[in-house]
Amino acid sequence: MANYVATVGDGAVSGDTVTRLWMCQKDDADSIFASYKHNTEYSDGYFNKYASSIAYSEGYSTLTMVFQGTPAEDEHFDGQIEHSCNASTFEKPLENKENYLAIWNHDLWVKNGTPTISGWNPAEAINTLIPAALQNSVKWGDSDAPPEGWHISVTRTKPGVEAYNYPARW
Repeated sequence: MANYVATVGDGAVSGDTVTRLWMCQKDDADSIFASYKHNTEYSDGYFNKYASSIAYSEGYSTLTMVFQGTPAEDEHFDGQIEHSCNASTFEKPLENKENYLAIWNHDLWVKNGTPTISGWNPAEAINTLIPAALQNSVKWGDSDAPPEGWHISVTRTKPGVEAYNYPARW
């Protein structure tokens, strides 16, 4: 067989079923799986293609191969196959997301007694930079409450969200 590595102590037995776990290079997983024919007898029993699976990881694949004491049903109807997917992700700061707006995870704090803000729309701000003319009267805040003498003028739209999941690549 191709470049597979059988895990130590593999072969969980339950009744007349033997389940073997093999780890292999990703490129070899499909060919190893295809080399076993459904309901064909091997040393561990009859191979059940529909109960077996391949889980692809970043650097390798894990084959779960199921063998039974008797052949499985020959008929297999649509909807009986279950698939699962394990995808690796990592978190990126919300500020790195495309089309990020500062209002997502920041409140806009305004100094008490400040007149209405004009000429700047905080809902469209793509970063936390405040226009020079407003530096002393407006600021972004990411804590629960503004400092004394300030109040929340506009609340964040995604409270509690500081990061987003991004797919890992290999």
